[in-house]
Amino acid sequence: MELVKQKTIAGRTFYYTTEDELRQKVNHELDRIHTRLEANERELEDLNERKETLGLFCEAMTAFPWLGEALTVYYQRKEALELERRYLTLREAATRLGIKPSTMYHWVSKRKIPFIKLNSKAVRFNAQALDQWADGGTMPSAKEVQKHGTLQARKDLVA
Repeated sequence: MELVKQKTIAGRTFYYTTEDELRQKVNHELDRIHTRLEANERELEDLNERKETLGLFCEAMTAFPWLGEALTVYYQRKEALELERRYLTLREAATRLGIKPSTMYHWVSKRKIPFIKLNSKAVRFNAQALDQWADGGTMPSAKEVQKHGTLQARKDLVA
C-alpha cells in the first residue's frame, strides 16, 4: 500500500501518491484556472464593448437632442404593435385554429368561442384566450369576459 502525501500549493491542497500524480493534478488545476481566466477576459471585453457603446449613445443623445424623442416614439409604436398583435381578426383567428372563417362566424353567433365585440360588426379574439380555449375548450364566464375581456380589450385597442 502506497503512502498518500499531501501538499498545499497556493491555498489548494493536493493529495497524491507519486510526484507524477501531483504534477498531473497541478497541471489539471492550472488548466482549469486558465480556462476560467479566458472566460473572464471574454466577459471583460464584452463589458468594455457595452461601456463604449453606451458612451457613444450618450454622446449621440447630447449631440442630437431629438434622438431621445425619436426613440420614445419608436418604443411607443413598438408597444402598440405588440398590443395589436394580442388581438386577432376573425380571419387571423380562423387561420390560427386551422378552420374556415365561416365556422368562426358560426361559433361567434352561438357564443361557443371567446371573442370581444368592438362594435355592432367588428369582433376580435384575444390570442392568449383563444389558445387557452383551443387547448381546453373552456370559455371564460360572462362575468370574466365583461370584467376583464370586453372592457379592458376595448381600452387596449382604442388606446
